[in-house]
This record gives sequence, structure tokens and C-alpha cells, in this order.
Amino acid sequence: MEIRIDEIKADFEAYAYRDDLDGETVKRYQQIIDDLPPVDVFNTEEGLILAGGYHRLEAHRQEGRETITANIHQGTVFEAKMFACKANAQHGLNMTASERKRALMDFIKFSLAEDPYLSNVAIAQAYGGTSEASVRRYRKSLEESGEIERLTERRGADGRVRETDSIGKTTSSTDEDELTSHLIPHPVNEIFPFDKTVYRQIKESLPSMGLLEPITLYEGKILDGKIRYQACIDAGIKPEFKTFPDDFPHYRSDAFDFVINSNLKKQRTEENGLRMSLPIAHITRDPDIYIREGTDPDVVSRYAEAMKEGAKFPPVLVVFDNGKNWLVDGFHRLEAAESIGFDQFDVDLCYGDYKTASYLACTVNATHGLPNWKRRVLGEGVVQDGEAEYR
Repeated sequence: MEIRIDEIKADFEAYAYRDDLDGETVKRYQQIIDDLPPVDVFNTEEGLILAGGYHRLEAHRQEGRETITANIHQGTVFEAKMFACKANAQHGLNMTASERKRALMDFIKFSLAEDPYLSNVAIAQAYGGTSEASVRRYRKSLEESGEIERLTERRGADGRVRETDSIGKTTSSTDEDELTSHLIPHPVNEIFPFDKTVYRQIKESLPSMGLLEPITLYEGKILDGKIRYQACIDAGIKPEFKTFPDDFPHYRSDAFDFVINSNLKKQRTEENGLRMSLPIAHITRDPDIYIREGTDPDVVSRYAEAMKEGAKFPPVLVVFDNGKNWLVDGFHRLEAAESIGFDQFDVDLCYGDYKTASYLACTVNATHGLPNWKRRVLGEGVVQDGEAEYR
């Protein structure tokens, strides 16, 4: 719903979990002001409190807006603070190491204020995007500084309270075992197929060599290492974990770049994208993105024959958007490859959204490829027909 900006209490220091507002992010948000998601506001005993969306709010202020779209949550000041701890860790501008640490430490304190017997795993699950090891480390630091009480008991996944010395030593499953035996791949990782040959090789080597590289978790799911993880589970080997970004303090990019770097031997392209091979089944062909009126069967056939003879075609252009791979350029090449039984094709992969894909489709298809086709020129809601030059 739309609410007046002057009615919102925006306490940056208490709720933003940022060192400063990022000016470039604010400017970028100003350019897409009407497409921004709602901010999160809590209706509390102290009034309307902004718990998430400080850059969006500042963009609205800079644009002179008097109102902003908001998700209204009914709750307490305490609940608003709990929400704020997690909000920036799960979306928006990437947090620095110091910002992540402050948000997680506050979340641990708030969680234990509600239930002092919470286990580290339970806190990690509730927070999302962090590991049991990170919670354990920061919890110990808070105990040593006297900010929280040191207790020798924890509540397990079965609801029972145990002495910490007994956790992990009982014959029944502990809460950590429960967590690590039901992990699924993160959507970002779904672009990579499950290689059964690699799986068998890892599984066979585990008894003698052990797990050589820990599995990386993100938002409670497997960001990197789904094959290693499954091999460990099936071989009866307890997997080891790291968490992105907590355990990678010097890595300055996002989860998508991390998983690409971890899984592929890549080379940078001129478009600042990533060159890689993707399963054709994982590439989405949307007719609303494609600016031509359709693919030409003769061109598809000619490309297919050339591919059979070993001709090397350039990669198609794909925009990755939260688990979707939108095909932007190369519809004829991809259709030809699929028609002769190819299951993978080289792509130049960019990171963006549906609008990015639509914009790129307008620019790249207008400057090369099949000549003399009527094309749809997208812009300002106008659709026009015209002859395109071959350049």
C-alpha cells in the first residue's frame, strides 16, 4: 500500500545495518523508481518503523516523492529489529564483512533473548545464508564479552534440551545431522547438470581420500558441491561445510559469480559476461523477447548442416535471472543445434533480469544476423514493422 514518507520512522543507525548509504545504488534506484519493490515497514507501538529498504526510501526522497509503496507488518519494535537483521543479508546491495558480522551478532542476541536454549543450527536456519560454524563463533564471542549469558544447554531439533557436551555424541540424530541430511541445491546452482560420472568418482574416492573440498552453503541451500554432497550422503561420510559469504570475507562479488567461478573454467568476454556451455534444456526461449517474427526454417536447416560438418558457430547470448536463462540472441543457432541432437551449446552469459534481456534483444538483433526480416522495434510501447539492414 502507499504510505506517506513523512509518517515513517527511518532510524538508519538502528535498522539499516549499513555503514553508509551507497550513493551509486540510490542513483540507480532513482532511474527505475517506479519498478522498485515495496519497502518493509512495521506498524509498532512506537509508530511506523522502516525495517528494510533504506536505499529505496532515499531514492524516493531524492525524486521528491511524498509517498512510497510498502509492505506493512503488524508487530513490535523487537520484531522489527529481528526482521531488519535479516533483510539486508538476503537481498539488495551486497553487505561488507563488518556489516554482515554486526547484523548476525544482533540476530543472535535477539534470538537468544526470546529462547536462551536455541541451538546454533536453529539460529543459522532462522537467519538464512549463514552457517552453524559462523553462529557458533559469534555466539562464543558474545559470551566472552558478557553480552549474552553462557549456558551449557541447547534445544535440539526434537525439542529436547541437552547438555552441550552430549550434542553430537548420542546415538540419535542431532539437530545438525537433521539439517545436513536434507539439503537441496540453491536455484543459482540449478544451471549445472548433475554429472553421474563425477559422482561415482567422488563416491569411490571418499573412503580412502575423504572430502577434499567442503560444500558451500548459501541461504541454507547448496551453492557449490551438490555432487560432493550427494556422494558423501550415499557413502556414509559426514560432509564438511562452508557458508557464502561468511566464510569468504575477501570475495567481493555475489553468489551467482561465486558459483560460476567454482564450477566452470571460464573466460571473460568483451561483454563482461561469462563464456560457458549450458544444457539446451536449461535455456528459456521467450517469444516476447525475440524481436523477429519467427525463425526461418531454411536458415535453421542450413545451420544444422554446417554444424554436422563441424562448423564452429559463435556462442548464443543468455541473460541469467534468478534461475532463468533467457535466450537473447541465437534462436536460429540453438534451434539448429537441438534439431541434430545437441544437448549443450556455448553461451555468453550475462547477469540481469527480464528487462535486461528484452533491451539486449533489441540492440544485438538489430545489428547482425538474418537480413531482410520484419522486426518488432520495442520502445515506449510502440511496435513498428520495418526492414533491417544486414550489418
